[in-house]
Amino acid sequence: MSMDELIDSARLSPTAAWRLLALHGLAVVVWVVQKRRNAVGGPISFPKALWLVFAVVLWFLVPVALWEHDTFWSLLFFSMLVRAVVEIPLCTVGKWKTSYGIAHDLIHLALVLAGLAMGVRPLLWLVLTGVTLIAEMFFVRLFKKATAGPENDVFFVPAGREYRKINTITVAVLIPTFGLFCWITGRSLA
Repeated sequence: MSMDELIDSARLSPTAAWRLLALHGLAVVVWVVQKRRNAVGGPISFPKALWLVFAVVLWFLVPVALWEHDTFWSLLFFSMLVRAVVEIPLCTVGKWKTSYGIAHDLIHLALVLAGLAMGVRPLLWLVLTGVTLIAEMFFVRLFKKATAGPENDVFFVPAGREYRKINTITVAVLIPTFGLFCWITGRSLA
């Protein structure tokens, strides 16, 4: 497969591309809402708010937009849907553990790798999904070391001097991954 074919196979409909790009504006909303006193999960830094929205868009909404290419994408969507149905209620009652998220990330990564082995297209979206899952598992490890964790109703990494390392690493990961996301999505508009 040539580079042009690889890029062309990743195209979304222009409407889907615009919507997926525009949804990243919600990162500002998440950031502002979480800065309120007593917000569920605690405050969140802006890099982490952008990562959260980016992951939700990439892991939930991109698969919906790609079903027309291959029904395998519906499997990825339903995998994340099951996680949301389990994780959100457990977070609200203080029973979520980071190990649950890591276990699901590993299962989801196995699905992505199976998709790559089966030749599921578009390949670029699968690779980006896999890379971000690996990054997320690393972020969870850092989160667990730096915060009180979900056992204490802390779900996000806030801003602040003591969290500078995690937030800097998040920005360093966001630049290429979100950049690739924008580039692939932008190609759908060309």
